[in-house]
Amino acid sequence: MYHQKIVGKKKDRPAAGGHKKIKNLILYIFDKDDFRAFVAKTRTELDIPEQGFTAGAEYPYPPKEWRYKDNRQIRQKLEKKIQRICRHYLLHHLEGSEAITTFILYNRAETPSRPDTYELLVVSDIVEEKKHPFVQATQNDDDYLYPIALRISPDASKEDIVEYVNRVYGPHILRLQKKYRRPRSKITKLRTRKESSRQLNEFIYQNRDLPRKKLMGLVNDKFATKERYFEYSEIAKIISLEKSRRK
Repeated sequence: MYHQKIVGKKKDRPAAGGHKKIKNLILYIFDKDDFRAFVAKTRTELDIPEQGFTAGAEYPYPPKEWRYKDNRQIRQKLEKKIQRICRHYLLHHLEGSEAITTFILYNRAETPSRPDTYELLVVSDIVEEKKHPFVQATQNDDDYLYPIALRISPDASKEDIVEYVNRVYGPHILRLQKKYRRPRSKITKLRTRKESSRQLNEFIYQNRDLPRKKLMGLVNDKFATKERYFEYSEIAKIISLEKSRRK
């Protein structure tokens, strides 16, 4: 590979900040109302069940139950749709396509953790890429989402590289980042949420139109603990926050 994410062996490295930011962005996308509308429309168009296909521990692609599993044209149509929604959310399709495909086909909000994905930087062999360019969709996303390059001499040591970045980040790199930063980008503003909180908020939001007492009863049946009982005021606050966050 002459184009790869900047990572070490997964077991040897801590979770990078950029890695977490990309995963947070994907989870944020899954909750957005316009994304859910896109998913519903796509499932209808491509004859995918309303709640996706049933799966076990694995999420095979294409699903064996899908009537279009052998239809290359339909699969390409799905891939194009996913590329467009990734671009809409400023997410590289190589970063987001697997997770979004899994959501559409299986209704599972998964962010597969692989050592070669979910980063904010890439390593590229520029000379090799000129000889053998990527497919246009990948090249376009690279140029759009990674517009700033740091050319590195093969003779530079790790210390040389780190020292250089520390020295020029403020006067040069940051200036270019500000030049290309997009006002609608959310990635630096998203916070990590515990899976338990995410499930709670999702359940409350999806059932927000139920009568107050019924909703409060369902929430407490499912999520209440000895230390925590959910009053309706807290549930109403979660609904309000989720409505604002998903717009």
